[in-house]
Amino acid sequence: MKLLAPVTSLVLAAIPFILRAQGVWCYPQARLVIFSNYDGGRLTINVDEDIPDLHIGVVSYEFARIGITGPYAGNVAAVHYAGYDGDSDHCNTGGVLTTSVLGVPPSIVSINFAPPASIGDSFGWPSIICGYSCEEGQDQGGCNTAQQVTAYFQSLWGLAPRFHRTQYDCWEGDWFISQGGNCCAGALSTGLDPVNASRSPLAWSSGDQLLVNEPGAFQLIDALGRVVLRDGSAAVGSRSYSTAMLPAGTYNLLFDDGRVMRMALQR
Repeated sequence: MKLLAPVTSLVLAAIPFILRAQGVWCYPQARLVIFSNYDGGRLTINVDEDIPDLHIGVVSYEFARIGITGPYAGNVAAVHYAGYDGDSDHCNTGGVLTTSVLGVPPSIVSINFAPPASIGDSFGWPSIICGYSCEEGQDQGGCNTAQQVTAYFQSLWGLAPRFHRTQYDCWEGDWFISQGGNCCAGALSTGLDPVNASRSPLAWSSGDQLLVNEPGAFQLIDALGRVVLRDGSAAVGSRSYSTAMLPAGTYNLLFDDGRVMRMALQR
């Protein structure tokens, strides 16, 4: 087996940051879908595709009434809401003015009020409270950047996004999983600064070993968005990991602070 060392100059440039058209899939075989907006409202997610172990993340500023429906709703493994959860009902949602989730067992639902963002971003808020834009490098007016929203759920579950749907206005009508999203900002590419080119963040051995020289916890993610290797420690110095069982293909090494490297594994 031969492992090709990544080129540091490609840390950010080689991975597309922004995709805006509806029907966009970031990692078509992944099992995380993200919805974000400002106005909240009634968000009905129709799981019309057979995606085992599906994880759903939702962010908004005003409260959301989240309903999970569809022929494969039973595949949903987790639903997590992170946001401000404000109680303005200008979407005319009605009922109790706080976020709720229906259609799945309560045991797989979690609601987190304004949790800390996984990555810092000078254009976004330091807590996860709302998201409405896929624009990069623009102030979000007190909301989060799409990179922050994506990084939050990647860190929460260790999954890459299948798609991210973001908008400002109230949710309305059904949203079918088969529709995809409109944004891939930050998908496995949440680093805001290039890795220091004066030192190699990764070194590959000639055998079935991955040698990591950078400190910090990380995940190794395959092209389908699956975490195939994880080190949750903040170890300093070189660390070695066996890659003998991994198939050839493209992988992303995602550090918890947002640094990311794309690499090819060949045999």
